[in-house]
Amino acid sequence: MHYIEKNFHQPLDIDTIARFAGMSSSTLHEQFKQITSMTPMQFVKSLRLHRAHSLLLSGTQASEASYSVGYSSPSQFSREFKRFFGDSPREIQALRAG
Repeated sequence: MHYIEKNFHQPLDIDTIARFAGMSSSTLHEQFKQITSMTPMQFVKSLRLHRAHSLLLSGTQASEASYSVGYSSPSQFSREFKRFFGDSPREIQALRAG
């Protein structure tokens, strides 16, 4: 988890995380899910989206927030953000503007 928290903004995949943890991908997946109730990649996505949400509330533009948390596509970021939070990045920015 610490590795993911320090590197969530970098490209991450299950094999990279498993290598760092010194276990197979399947073992990492199983143990991670037992501890967190999420798969490692769900945890990465959640961490990225929560960080982006905070950035949006602090005034960061959506495209900048998406790149800074590790997304290479602002449109993919917007879709996943809306699916996760129920509001689009623009709607969150509008809340801030009040």
